[in-house]
Amino acid sequence: MLMSLYKQSESLWRPMAEMKWTVMYISSFLFVCGWVWVYFKMIANKSPKTGIIYGLVTGLAHGISFGYGCYATMPIPYMLALGWFLSSAVVLTIAGWIMGMIIKE
Repeated sequence: MLMSLYKQSESLWRPMAEMKWTVMYISSFLFVCGWVWVYFKMIANKSPKTGIIYGLVTGLAHGISFGYGCYATMPIPYMLALGWFLSSAVVLTIAGWIMGMIIKE
């Protein structure tokens, strides 16, 4: 969905052949492990509703820090920062709902 925006700032990104895929997958995996651990160990009322709220709050926080933090320091288009912000909020909200359906009291 954001590919056209990435093209506008193509000089900032590694070519696909030079992407550090292992680093991306490991860092994503570690984020998810930490994110689920916090919900599992530190959230008392485990439910789909709580999962949605947890996902939304963490998604907004991640989106602000990542999307707008990068926008503040890199010459990326504003719409790309907004896309990162919104996609973080949406994806983590959905993931929170799924986690709330799976992890019960």
